[in-house]
Amino acid sequence: SDNDNMNSLHYAINTDAENLDVVNLLISKGINIDDGTTSHSKTPLMYAAERGHVNIVKTLLKNGASVNLKCSDTGNTALHIVCERPNIEIVRLLATEETFKTFVTLKNKVGATAIDIIEQKQVEII
Repeated sequence: SDNDNMNSLHYAINTDAENLDVVNLLISKGINIDDGTTSHSKTPLMYAAERGHVNIVKTLLKNGASVNLKCSDTGNTALHIVCERPNIEIVRLLATEETFKTFVTLKNKVGATAIDIIEQKQVEII
């Protein structure tokens, strides 16, 4: 960890390159995939969604990453974050049948759900 409390998984994801091999290695070594101890409480899934790393999002979800965790400063989930810069493939990965209730009900600190953000951006996801 560093001054922002980011660990090696956060750094492997929070880059322009999609470092899937590094992510898989860290997961195989037992790193906490839901570590939200960064200065903004961002999890690896949030960074992957924000960066548009589709394959990393798939890998994190396959390994049990939680879609319901929130950033401490904004109250955003990974779904809120990806809706800000819509990547339809990631939105569809995060908004499954199991998580759809969260998609339409979980609000951030300004009272917006992920679906509210998608509507503001006027993006069609279906």
